[in-house]
Amino acid sequence: MGRSFRRFLAILPVIVVLAATLAHGAAKEGILSLTGWWERESVVQALGLTYEQVSRIEQIYNQNHVRTRELKAELKKQSMEISNLLEQDKLDDAKISEKGEKIAAIISAIDKADIMMRITAIKEISVEQRKKLKALANR
Repeated sequence: MGRSFRRFLAILPVIVVLAATLAHGAAKEGILSLTGWWERESVVQALGLTYEQVSRIEQIYNQNHVRTRELKAELKKQSMEISNLLEQDKLDDAKISEKGEKIAAIISAIDKADIMMRITAIKEISVEQRKKLKALANR
């Protein structure tokens, strides 16, 4: 196997991670793209959210935030490890590929947790409130 092909294989996981990161932002559209909407007084008033609704949504967010923080810490650790592997004189394709797969899986888990949190939060509001939220998101 040629040296340039081995180098390509070595950076392939990094390319995969970058592609997954770019796809992360594209996955959320409409009301799923809004962040912290339940914290904005103007949105709370426009939707007519109750204190109980805001409290439940905040609790959902806080529970997810803990999990996401753990995943992001693991992502940072795995990213540092793949960087170290890529700095070696002799590149270990199998280890680099394994780390790349772990990083892609962590990014996927972060996205899934975020999307599920948003869906769970949206379920706390009525259909009419969702329509109003969608209108706000489309502005």
